[in-house]
Amino acid sequence: MREAGNAYDMKERKEGLPLLSSDKRIRIDYRWMTQWKAIVLATALIVCVYTIYTLASPSLLSSQLEQEWKFGFILRHFFIDIFAIELITTTILFHAIRWYANRLAWHQLELSPKRIGRYLLEFLPLFLCIFFLINPITQTIRYWWNYYPNWHADIYYAEYFYSLPLYLRYLIPIFLLGYGVLVYNLIRSFNLQQSTVLDQVKESPEIYLEAYDEKGEKRLPLSNIWWIEVEQRRYFAVGKQGRFRLRKKLNELELQLQDHGFFRINRAVLVNWQAVDNCSFWENEKYILRLQDGKEFVMPRQRWVRIKEQLKQGI
Repeated sequence: MREAGNAYDMKERKEGLPLLSSDKRIRIDYRWMTQWKAIVLATALIVCVYTIYTLASPSLLSSQLEQEWKFGFILRHFFIDIFAIELITTTILFHAIRWYANRLAWHQLELSPKRIGRYLLEFLPLFLCIFFLINPITQTIRYWWNYYPNWHADIYYAEYFYSLPLYLRYLIPIFLLGYGVLVYNLIRSFNLQQSTVLDQVKESPEIYLEAYDEKGEKRLPLSNIWWIEVEQRRYFAVGKQGRFRLRKKLNELELQLQDHGFFRINRAVLVNWQAVDNCSFWENEKYILRLQDGKEFVMPRQRWVRIKEQLKQGI
C-alpha cells in the first residue's frame, strides 16, 4: 500500500497536479534567478571568492607578477576579464537551472534529508555538462579581449578551447554557483512559505465549532480538527484535542466548512486538507487517503477527481 502511495505522488509531480497540503512540503520558485540583480550579485560573490583564492595562492600569480599588480591591470583583469565575462556564465547557468527544474517538474519538495539529497543530486548532470555550452561563448570572448587585434588560432585552441584542465577549472565556480543558489533557494522558499502562513493566520480569525463530551461543552478551533465523521447517526470531530460530539449534521457541516479547507471524501467523513499526507490508488476505482497521523480512509474515484478540480481552482 505504501509503494502505491509513493508512486502516485510521483505521478502528481510529473503531471503538474496540485500536491496534497503538508507542513513538510515547500513550493520552489526559480523565477527570481533570471533577474539581473540576482545574476550580478551572484557573479560578484563568486569573483570575490576567486580573487581571495588567487591572492592566497602565489603559484597562480606568475603571469600577473610580471605586471607588478598595477591598478590598471587589476581593474582590467578582475572587472573585465573575469567579472564582466563571468556574468555570461552566471546568466546561462541560472537560466539552465530554471529550464532543467521545469523539465523535471521540481516545483515542490518534501523537507526530508532523503528528498533534499535526491533533489540536489538530480542537478549534477546539468552542472557536469553545462561547461560545454558556456565555454565556447565565454572563452571566445575572453580570447578576443586578450589578444585583439593579434588573433592566432594556435593560441586559441591551445589555451581557450575544450581541454580537461580548463573543464576542471570551470567546474569549481559552476558547482559553487549552482549548488549555492539551489540551497539558497530552498531556504528562501521555506522562509517565504512560513511568512505566508503566518500572514494568513494573522489575517484570518480562528473559526470554532460547538462540540461537547462527557465533561461538558467545548469550542473546537477548525485548525485543531483533522476529520469529522458519522458513527451510528452521531457526528464527531476528531483532532489534536481528542474526539468530541457535534450537534450539526454532516451535510450542514459540509456547507459551512467548504471554504475552509474541509472536503467530503465519502458519505461518512469530512477531512481537513491541512491534515492530509498523501493519496494512492487502491482497487475498484477507489483510493486510500492517508492523514499525517497515520489514519486511512477509503475514497471513491469520483470524489478524488472533484477534489482535485477544486484544488486547481484554488478552493
